[in-house]
Order: sequence, then structure tokens, then C-alpha cells
Amino acid sequence: DLIEKLVERGFEVSEGRVCQNALYVKGSGLLETELYKMGMFTPQDESSMLVAELAGLKQGDLVIGNLETMLSQSSPLTMQCRRLEDKPHLNSPVEFLDAVDYAGYDLLTLANNHNCDVGVQGLLETLDNIDSYGFMRTGMFAGEEEDRYVIVDVNGIKVGIVAYATYFNKKEDNFTEEGQNVLLNSFDIDKARVDIKAAKKAGAEFVIAFMHWGKENTHDTTAKQHRYARYVARAGADYIVGSHPHALQPYEIIELSNGRQIPVIYSMGNFLSCMQQDINYDTVVLQLKLKRNEEGKIAVTSHRLYPCTIMEDLDTVSSDGTVSSESYVITPHLKEYMPQISDKSYSDRLDLEFFAGSFDRIVSVFGNEMLLDVPYDLYGLEGGIGDSIDSEYILNRAEWILDNQL
Repeated sequence: DLIEKLVERGFEVSEGRVCQNALYVKGSGLLETELYKMGMFTPQDESSMLVAELAGLKQGDLVIGNLETMLSQSSPLTMQCRRLEDKPHLNSPVEFLDAVDYAGYDLLTLANNHNCDVGVQGLLETLDNIDSYGFMRTGMFAGEEEDRYVIVDVNGIKVGIVAYATYFNKKEDNFTEEGQNVLLNSFDIDKARVDIKAAKKAGAEFVIAFMHWGKENTHDTTAKQHRYARYVARAGADYIVGSHPHALQPYEIIELSNGRQIPVIYSMGNFLSCMQQDINYDTVVLQLKLKRNEEGKIAVTSHRLYPCTIMEDLDTVSSDGTVSSESYVITPHLKEYMPQISDKSYSDRLDLEFFAGSFDRIVSVFGNEMLLDVPYDLYGLEGGIGDSIDSEYILNRAEWILDNQL
């Protein structure tokens, strides 16, 4: 019925997609005091912000996320102590992993600037807690016997994952030199070269490198990010994904002298956060599809982004019709992943101006090449979009869609 209505109104509707060898990559999960107050880590709340809109995104064969918080029982939680040593302190309840598990994550990258927030004991507790839930992990380690990479067999394709941080909030001095070398994964070009080579020797056919780098709260990349990206590409990585800026940053392809082309997304922003700047609420989910070609080599057949917005306040509707007021709900700009958008009890209180403005910012960073094409039709932008977007036009089209309950 929905398809017929869309066709009647001139929209182009693509056939359903079947995801094979599909990897989903999500930005930083960052918990702060406001989220604790909202009880957002409660696993029994099926409409909590981590899971409210993700039913359609759990179809990937491997789902990867950057977990930017510690999980230590022996250290104060962020809600109890936001700063230690005059530095931000991030430490979450272990129960948060219930929601992470429910959302469908398989593998967590851990290398980030908060690795030293809870000391050596807290770091080891964090790893124990993650292991107890059965998540695969890399980027932070319990001992020198652990590999500096993870290899996952994704439908017959062996995917290697490495993760590095470029900054630890100057707290790494609380660790001995041996502790820094063994437990943390600070970026170093020689280390990256050794790790990626070891991963490929162990069977990895395609290596994704996660880099925690850059400046916070800006769409602009730094010269160091570009330099490091080329280091990692030359070290043998096949795809590079960035985090730390808490804002989206551009995509490019690095071309090496040997003909290799390595895609880089400099930052995927926050996937889960209550940070206060508008750009902190824009996020994307990367869908990466791989295939073995006739020569037996692994090729990227598709890499697309699902644009999403973290809505600070939103009314959601459960299956029994109960309306709940939720905070920090991850809301995709794709109707097929937003079943509530046609319910007026939900949509009348959707902040359309903010929602459309977020979409505008996402497209300003990535253009329309990387984003899935469904949103352009839904927002009345058939034929793609140019260098800029008329936010008022998007807003009017979104209002029309909601009014007509498409």
C-alpha cells in the first residue's frame, strides 16, 4: 500500500535490497551524565535510544561500533564524577552492555582517548566485562599475548580489524612504559605496518583500520589526519574509519602509487551522545558490502551511509499503541527504518526543523554520492542534490509527508 502511494506521487521506488557479506559500522557510543539520569542504559526499555530505531539495521553479517567509555566497577561513574585530574572522566555502568548487545553489535573497537580514565585496574575490569558479554574486541588489550588485531570470517571472507588512538588526554603517564606498550594501542606507523602484516599473514583478506584522531566539534579535518591516513593506507589497510571529533567529517579515496585505492571516512560522528552542539546530533551508519572477484581478491561492491539524527526529545509508539516520551533517540532519515513516522501521535511532536537541518548538514559533509538514495525521494529531491540544499524546501516536504501519513 505504501509503495503504491509513493509511485502514485511520482517517487522512484527501488527493489528491496538483500545484504550479503554486509558490514555495518557505527560511530562513537559516548555516555555522559545526562544519559545516566535518563536511565538510558536500562535493557528492559525496548524503546531506549540505543535500540529504538535499529531493528532494520541489525541485518548486517558483522556489526562494529566504537565504544568510547570505560566499564569499571572500582572507579566512580561519570554521573558521580565528570572530571578527574582536571580531565573528562568517562566510566559507564556495566549494564550498558545489555543495551549494546540488544542493539546487535558483534565487535567493539576500544582505542580512544578515555582508555586511561580508570587506571590499569579499571582498564582490565572493562575488558573482563566486555569479554563476559561475548563481544569481539580490539584496540585495548589485557596482555602482550593478545593479538593486535581481530579476524572475523564473514560468509567466507576473512575481515581483519585494527584500531588505534592518537591521544589519551595526557593520562597515559599514569601507566608505566610497559603498561602503555602492552595495554594501549597508541598509533605508530611502524606498529600499524607490523599489525596489518601480521593480520594478513594470519589470513585476513580485507583489513579495516579504525583511527581515533582529529579535533573535536568540527567538520574540518587536520593535516595530521590526512598524513596518518596515508601512513595507514601504505601500511596495507583496505578501508579506514575515523572517530573522536564527535562530528561528521568528509570521505575521500587515497590513491597509492601501486594503484591501490583506499577509502577513508575521517569521522562518523556520535552514534549515541548527549553533547550539546547541533553537529553532535548528526550521525551515519556505514554499510560496507564485500565480494570475492573472479581473481579471488576481495572487492568493495558497495559502501553507503544511512543518515541519522539523535533526537533529544521524541515521542515513540510501542507495538501496543502506548506513547512514551524518550530522549536521545537515534532516528534514521529512511522511512523504511522509521515505522513510527506515519503515526500522528509521534510525528506531531517531531522537531521537523531540527530533523531537516540535521539532514542538510549530513549532506553538506558527504554529498549525495555516499548516502543512500531513498531520503532524496522522501524529501522531494528526485534526481539527486547539488552543492547545497534548501533547508526550507526539505522542511516543507517533510511536513507534507507527515501530514499525509505516507
